[in-house]
Amino acid sequence: MFDSPVIQSVTLDILKKDQDSTITKVKECLEEGDTELFKLALKHVADAQIGGMTKLSKTTDLTCEALYRSLSRQGNPGLETLTTVLQSYPNPEVMKCL
Repeated sequence: MFDSPVIQSVTLDILKKDQDSTITKVKECLEEGDTELFKLALKHVADAQIGGMTKLSKTTDLTCEALYRSLSRQGNPGLETLTTVLQSYPNPEVMKCL
């Protein structure tokens, strides 16, 4: 599942730090209904665009543990957590994912 073309595109876009393309790929994950890929994409975006989960934790006032748990394969983040995470991203267009 994690070797799908969508997640590969997300990873490539993140490495290039292309925010617009990355947001498009995050939206595609959500539109496909694959919540595991969506959460993984959010984690990768946090790593590349924000500087990792520690910095994301500081900007969201959520603990690193809560973020890792929420964005893991088994995680089940609530809407409030997802909204908080998405609002912390540097590009405001990411909020259009919801």
